[in-house]
Amino acid sequence: MFAALVRAATGTPALGAWASWLLLGSTLAWAGVFAIYLWNAWPARCEPRTDDQEGCAEPLGKQCSPFSGSSSHC
Repeated sequence: MFAALVRAATGTPALGAWASWLLLGSTLAWAGVFAIYLWNAWPARCEPRTDDQEGCAEPLGKQCSPFSGSSSHC
């Protein structure tokens, strides 16, 4: 949100002379926050699953899938 506010401030006449520096600051803030996200999310995205399932498998069986047509037995 900080980066968006800084970008919005570049449109005001009082800060127009500082527009390039404000945009640089906004870009660096966005890149920094994204780097922190990647640092924290990388293990969850790239390591094996902790529940011993593969890929995008869900804990529900096929019979309880919302796409199976009948959910009366779930």
